[in-house]
Amino acid sequence: MKNNHNGKNIIGVLALLALFLLGVYFFIVNKFSTQAFLFYIFGISVVIIALICLDRLKELDLKNLKLVLDEIKETRKDIYAKAAEVNKILESLAENYIYSATQTGRILGGEFSLQRDMIKKRDMAKYLLKKAGWSDAKIFKKIDRINQMIFRDIILNIESKAYKVIDERETERRRAITGRTYISKLRGLGEIDPDFIRLVNEARTDDETITNIKKYLENHVIDLEIVKNDLEQLEYFLKEKRLL
Repeated sequence: MKNNHNGKNIIGVLALLALFLLGVYFFIVNKFSTQAFLFYIFGISVVIIALICLDRLKELDLKNLKLVLDEIKETRKDIYAKAAEVNKILESLAENYIYSATQTGRILGGEFSLQRDMIKKRDMAKYLLKKAGWSDAKIFKKIDRINQMIFRDIILNIESKAYKVIDERETERRRAITGRTYISKLRGLGEIDPDFIRLVNEARTDDETITNIKKYLENHVIDLEIVKNDLEQLEYFLKEKRLL
């Protein structure tokens, strides 16, 4: 490349010399005035110099282009690195929301205040994970535990109300027979009717879940009005994954 460039320089000098001598000839034979001769020499000098320097200019442009591309690559690496760091922060925040939602007590308030708070934390975790670039399927898998916990909270609240009716009914029956106050022994603390849980677990669709719960209540002659609000909340939650 360097030898080629030197060869072009020699050719350029010879061409400049030839044109210069040609100009001198025209000047001697009075074809050029002094001013025209000077403009002629200036013009051919500019042309020859430009031709000689063209390759060098191309080489400089290529070097500058390479430098710019290298800078772009480095900038892109920095952007990716910072984006990865931001995503880690978002994922960490989402984990905190999920942990907070799943580690609270499982007591239902009259307005489902605890579960509403869990839903807010779940939605915030979902938002953060979305911003971190997670797919919908991966996000669902991550936060579904919260949905399952809220679902079980609602159905256990229904079962608890049903048990209360059954227990009071049995208490009255025994009081009528014995004339004494009856202390419930239907089940121990924290126990759940296995028939109720079985019917819920056997359901394959959301509609079947509601149907099986109503079936349990009907089998135990429990007025649906007693758990009307809970059933409505459950139906809405199964459909929208949030509470009324």
